[in-house]
Amino acid sequence: MRQKSSRGLTWDQWLGAVGGGLGVVATLVALFAAYRGELRSRTAEQQQFIQQTYGAYLETDRFQLEHPEIAHELVTPDEYCDEVNRVRAAYGSVTNEEKARMRLREEALAWHVFSVFAQLVHAQQASASTRDNATSQFIQSELEAFGQDILPNPRLVYFWRDEKGSKYYDSGVRSKYVALIKRPLASMASDECGPFPDEANRQSKRCMCP
Repeated sequence: MRQKSSRGLTWDQWLGAVGGGLGVVATLVALFAAYRGELRSRTAEQQQFIQQTYGAYLETDRFQLEHPEIAHELVTPDEYCDEVNRVRAAYGSVTNEEKARMRLREEALAWHVFSVFAQLVHAQQASASTRDNATSQFIQSELEAFGQDILPNPRLVYFWRDEKGSKYYDSGVRSKYVALIKRPLASMASDECGPFPDEANRQSKRCMCP
């Protein structure tokens, strides 16, 4: 004869019920552990993205430290001509060959800035489910800083618009550029010359800071 528990179930029935309950608990624990693992992995990826972004900024700072002649590309339009004149005063005696190399460095910095901007745009375009609110806010604030302080720089506008640098980036990046500067691209001030114009630049009369 099977013994019954105090609740009226046989011991086999009671043990079966307990075993089934433990199975459900084990499944829930496994799912929770998997969720925590995914959350830790996602957090690590987000932290790595932020570190990479600041790493790109540090590379820009290092480049400016090593090549102060490109300082005019990292200021706002209001400060631009003052910075151009400071660079000219510091490098006025360099040879034509060195000026040519400096113009190449200007262009290299422009592509670096545009690539960092494109990376942020692509990160924002990724599914929102792949990042937390803090990362989304970080990306948005960095993009707004680009639109307000960096992209309107007249020398960068020249490389993006007049030198057709924008064609090397996808339509999403180009659309975000226009949305962030909050004005028609055609109306943006542009400087063809920078601090080191060649004779062709001078003859074009498109130097913003004579």
